[in-house]
Amino acid sequence: MLCRKTTESVGKRQNLSENDSAVIFSFFNSVFYQIILRCTTITQVFGLSLFNTKRKPHKLSTDALPHILYVDDEENNLSAFQAAFRRYFTIFTAISATEARKILEENNIHVLISDQKMPGTPGVELLEQALQKYPNQVRILLTAYSDFEILKQAVNNGYIFKYIVKPWKDEEMRVIIAEAYDLYVKNMEKKELIKKAEEKKLYLEEEIRKLEEILRVKKEEIDKFIDNS
Repeated sequence: MLCRKTTESVGKRQNLSENDSAVIFSFFNSVFYQIILRCTTITQVFGLSLFNTKRKPHKLSTDALPHILYVDDEENNLSAFQAAFRRYFTIFTAISATEARKILEENNIHVLISDQKMPGTPGVELLEQALQKYPNQVRILLTAYSDFEILKQAVNNGYIFKYIVKPWKDEEMRVIIAEAYDLYVKNMEKKELIKKAEEKKLYLEEEIRKLEEILRVKKEEIDKFIDNS
């Protein structure tokens, strides 16, 4: 009995009329159109074209000047820092860790520089706290003495990008701040690319699911049409 039904089904498929073939061809055209439409949408999402694979370079939107916060308990050092680097950066200064925390909460600081020897909260402790709350920030420790154990711990734990021995040299300080900001920008670009890649991955998975559903429905329609012919 099963063989007979199978034979009849095959026979139906072999004896399709030209009109039946045209209907089936129309089904396949519809499926093909849906595939092209989905693929085109997917390539647009990924910044591509079916006929042009050139991609525009990624640019990160940033403020005109890097935002630098310098923390030191000596007013003269704060004034000197402001005077030396205000042409190159947007400078914020704080005379204590408490004042620094307030500035950090109210502003988008790219590079945080702190003197190590301060009353209350040492520089390395402030930088450690900043790392927990503002992980994208790049941190620099400024010290007037050679406390290598503290410096070693700070570097190994990732609290600081670099350290500078006081008194600083203006050109050396400017170069290190510029390097720190470059690192900040690269880190933000990397995070943005990872985020976009994840969003595109989720979108692609959804488009594939929709395409699979289209193919399933069209296959059922074609099978039903052939069986009823």
